[in-house]
Amino acid sequence: MRYTLQIRKKTSKTLGRAQRRSGSVSETVEGAAMIYYLEDDTNIRDLTVYALRQTGLDAVGFANARDFFAACRETLPELVLLDIMLPEIDGLEVLRRLREEGVKTPVMMLTARGEKDDRITGFDAGADDYLPKPFEPDELIARVRAMLR
Repeated sequence: MRYTLQIRKKTSKTLGRAQRRSGSVSETVEGAAMIYYLEDDTNIRDLTVYALRQTGLDAVGFANARDFFAACRETLPELVLLDIMLPEIDGLEVLRRLREEGVKTPVMMLTARGEKDDRITGFDAGADDYLPKPFEPDELIARVRAMLR
């Protein structure tokens, strides 16, 4: 299945506020950097988004590439967190498509595939950072803050 991106060149920074969706509830966080997390495991996605929000960051989780790309067409985030093993298309293909579209947004891979060759493949595909699962939330937050500097 091929998803096309056709991104509008706006980010949550250019909009002045970031929009957060939690189920059907919509909230805004003034001045917060928007982070998109594409992860099919509901528990991991929800816990990670919660941890990011608890530190004052704004994050939205997506269970599939279709919803992720739809959100990117509306507003580009300041940071993308990607799992590799996803249904439909994998995270490396999502990353390749973002880069093909000229998206310069930093991308961190968060994945159970943590062998040296997996990390190299992720970096070669265009990832800016790579954190194998399981990871410590404090380390994730520190890496996210570093990438947003």
